Amino acid sequence: MELPRTTELPRLAKVRQLFPHDSIADVEGAVRDGLRGAYLGELISRGQRVGIAVGSRGAGGTREAARAIASEVRAVGAEPFIIPAMGSHGGATPEGQTGILRCFGVTEEEVGAPIDARMETVVLATAPNGYEAHYAVSAHEADAVIVLARVAPHPSLKVGERSEGVASGLLKMVMIGLGKQPGAQSAHHHGLAECVLQVPDLQLRLANIVLGVSVVENAYREPHRIEVVRPEEFKESDQRQLRLAKALLGQIPFDELDVLVVDQMGKDVSGSGLDPNVIGFWRFEGGPRVPYYRRIVSLDLTEGSGGNATGVGLNDFVTRRLVEKMSQHATWMNILTAANRDWTTIEGYVPMIAETDREAIQMALGSVMPCDQPRICHVHDTSRLSEMMVSEALLPLAEQLPSLEVTSEPQPYRFDPSDNLVWL
Repeated sequence: MELPRTTELPRLAKVRQLFPHDSIADVEGAVRDGLRGAYLGELISRGQRVGIAVGSRGAGGTREAARAIASEVRAVGAEPFIIPAMGSHGGATPEGQTGILRCFGVTEEEVGAPIDARMETVVLATAPNGYEAHYAVSAHEADAVIVLARVAPHPSLKVGERSEGVASGLLKMVMIGLGKQPGAQSAHHHGLAECVLQVPDLQLRLANIVLGVSVVENAYREPHRIEVVRPEEFKESDQRQLRLAKALLGQIPFDELDVLVVDQMGKDVSGSGLDPNVIGFWRFEGGPRVPYYRRIVSLDLTEGSGGNATGVGLNDFVTRRLVEKMSQHATWMNILTAANRDWTTIEGYVPMIAETDREAIQMALGSVMPCDQPRICHVHDTSRLSEMMVSEALLPLAEQLPSLEVTSEPQPYRFDPSDNLVWL
């Protein structure tokens, strides 16, 4: 017996959402200027080994920023190398973390620096709450470390409201990224918000970190502002950069949808695969359903996730191809590392699986019937919201919003011979 689903799909129109588009055209130049302005040559010496910590979020300009840092380190006469700083991502294996860097173009050939992906750590100190400040052996053995971080709202820390205005950024990169799997687990288990505020008195006081390079993206995932700061400025920089990142964060301009369709979810999109700042925290925490997207469908998993499908449980429907790209080891390693007694493991639950994009959309729509004029919105992912496809029921609202521009007439859904979605 065939599963219930709607065979008739509404027509779609393409719309463009207008965001501030200011960006840094010359990332390498901006990073070089920042490092020179911070007097890098006074912080490291000829012949020293300098680690460059690079994370798993794939911020705009990551490759260029890492290349510029490596170039400036070599200009001083020191020897740069790359440290994958991504906690338990990549299945908490050297091969997995190196593979994630490769997805962002961070390779020895592209950056001009070898990669030391060892997962071992040392414990620098223990905080009063029991949190152990782990630090990667690769960083500990270096003469100096420079941290490259993307600053963005974090699912667990929201927009810094639980951590004095700190979320994903330099402090978290030190705590989680350079803490590798055991550091990430200790921080989550003892309270992420409390532990991240311990970093200045633990890792930054006891370790060999000399500078941080902090990147805020615009809503197009392009680098918008870059700061180069000393360790004693990490907290203030994170607070300052987070306020900007929050202001630039793209949103879906509809408070209520019957179905939200997402081309790709993934760890390089958000720590939760789908950004809860966009889809609503109620799917984690309960409470008011704002925004209220009745069904969410994800069609694929990003390459940069390395098989880590954390956040898959925030969907109502996914496709077979997404599930086949999912690595249970990588996903469960990340979820178990980040778990604590007050948080949910819903991000690892596998929802209903459709064989094709067409079937996933039809099943999702069928599950909210009766609905004469379904409100459907398609996005590429929850960090790239400038281009969308919307059903005809949303067009009257879209035409009223000054931030939206309708760029096509309504057309029938398009699928390829494998029944995968084709954008208009």
